[in-house]
Amino acid sequence: MNNINLRMAFVLLLAWTLITMTTCFSPLDYKGRGGEGAITINFGKGTVGARAEAWPNSDIEEILPYVEHHITLIGSSEETRTHVVKGATSASFSVTPGVWQVSVETLCYDKLFATGTQVSVDVKAGRSNAVLINMETNTDNTFHTVSDGEWDSAVEKIDTGNHYIILAEDITINIYTGEYTFGNLDDLNVTIIGNGYSMFLACTGNLLRIRTGQAVTIKDVKLIRHSGADGTMVSNAGNFTMEGNSSVSGNRLTADGAGVYVTSGSTFTMNGGTIFDNHSASPGIYGGGVFVESGGTFIMNGGTVYGSNADPLLANIAPNGSAVYNAGTATIGGLAVSIGAINNTIEVVDGVRVQ
Repeated sequence: MNNINLRMAFVLLLAWTLITMTTCFSPLDYKGRGGEGAITINFGKGTVGARAEAWPNSDIEEILPYVEHHITLIGSSEETRTHVVKGATSASFSVTPGVWQVSVETLCYDKLFATGTQVSVDVKAGRSNAVLINMETNTDNTFHTVSDGEWDSAVEKIDTGNHYIILAEDITINIYTGEYTFGNLDDLNVTIIGNGYSMFLACTGNLLRIRTGQAVTIKDVKLIRHSGADGTMVSNAGNFTMEGNSSVSGNRLTADGAGVYVTSGSTFTMNGGTIFDNHSASPGIYGGGVFVESGGTFIMNGGTVYGSNADPLLANIAPNGSAVYNAGTATIGGLAVSIGAINNTIEVVDGVRVQ
């Protein structure tokens, strides 16, 4: 009987020991027992330390899914480690014990959003050492996320400087006032980052109307038709740039330049994307895909502008210059283009015209 009691006591003692070990050591602590410790970085705003406000807050919450934290750790022995963490409010790493300096650059689509530095973190072996880093927002760049129905309110927040509008879903624009899209502001740079989503104009007018002194870039944005016309898709009097998998398509117009109209003194730079299925079909009309006015400039470094020889679902159509009509200055694939009509499809790959 005594042997049975001794065995039961031993089993209970063993169970208690295992439970105690599991409770006292997290997986990270246990790993640290091999000689390493851990550093947990929490990104915040305000005073460094406990009084800082942890993200997400009003500055970061809406763009958090789109940010990357570029983290540099420098140890007292001059050991350097770098890490990239996406869409997070904290990050943890195993490091050797000692004093570490932590610096962070937070980027949104490769543009600087915030920076932060903690000059001294004393990492102990076998422990998780937490630090909250104050992140200073870069006031040169302002970011906005837009869902359907929020376009007008986002535009109202835009003033001079660099602004990045991130589409969170397809959006429809139902009202066109006849004014410039971003008002009468000068010294303005706006980049619309589409993530493959569409901007659809469901009324007459221009989808984008760009004023002198304004620069607007679309990246991976689909600008989609309005029929019933009364306006080119993009009316550019400033600087308009297409990048990535952007597209301009589907407009029906009884005037010049159904796709992109480049006015005198303005520049349209096409680094990628496609312009297709835009019709300026009335007699005597110029430029189905792109119309370059006298004094305007068109630079095509990449992408495709479809012409009348393309599939009917893709072809831009106009009596004069289905793809492009140039009455100003045009450079396609690094080569100057004379004034006149280009009716067939134009394609530029890596800066070289292939058709």
